[in-house]
Amino acid sequence: MTSTPRRTSGEIRNLHTQTGAFLFEFEERSWSDPMKGHAENPLCTPLLLEPKSVALNKNRQAWRTMERKGFKVTKDVGCLLPHLQYGKSITESGAKMNGCGYKTSMGFFTGLIGNHPSAPERDTDGRPISLEVSHLCHRSSCINPMHLVAEPKWCNLKRNYCGKNSGCNCGNTIKCLRMYQTSHTLEKTSLCTTKKEVLETLKELKGVHPFKILAKNAYDERDQKAIQKRQTKAKNQKKRKRQADKQAHAAGKKAAKKSS
Repeated sequence: MTSTPRRTSGEIRNLHTQTGAFLFEFEERSWSDPMKGHAENPLCTPLLLEPKSVALNKNRQAWRTMERKGFKVTKDVGCLLPHLQYGKSITESGAKMNGCGYKTSMGFFTGLIGNHPSAPERDTDGRPISLEVSHLCHRSSCINPMHLVAEPKWCNLKRNYCGKNSGCNCGNTIKCLRMYQTSHTLEKTSLCTTKKEVLETLKELKGVHPFKILAKNAYDERDQKAIQKRQTKAKNQKKRKRQADKQAHAAGKKAAKKSS
């Protein structure tokens, strides 16, 4: 049984851009407030990345890797949808994807990596207050930092019943952008198809987190170097295997000669 060759980042990127994704490059600036300037409960304590830490660099690399594969942009509220491997959704073929691109986004733009271990799980009224990341757009695959907010679990749970009639009616201070959708709802979304549409739809995001839209061939040189590196690695592996086989054969002949 032959295994299917693993697709390169360049191949994944090309397939993603062919189906509507754009290549972005976001600036690295000081972090924004993951609580969006409002804390529903003073006992909530976010756990943030340490400056100049290994974890910080790892998060930056993870973001850039995801970013280089491109994002699709929805026309309705401007969701940024990464490649399926980073999203949490269901594909048209029925495959469930459980990536954590939104966590990488929160780390890159706000420094948030989770709930602080010392923070209490419930408040004095018994409500769960562990910090969770809520999607104001109700698209679990979205990584737009303007659509993500860290808030107590009880606030996040209230959003699961939002917008059944019309508008945001979950009662949270920070309003939802869309009616609630389950994580694995299959929906056909209208996407931006031109650079002009993307810039118009993401006008607010660009004002807070500046970005550039790159040409589709922006990473061609990088991809070519990666292919050459991969080919060289495969060639060296074959060479080492031939040498090992040759040594094993010589050792076998020597052992047979001694025993005779």
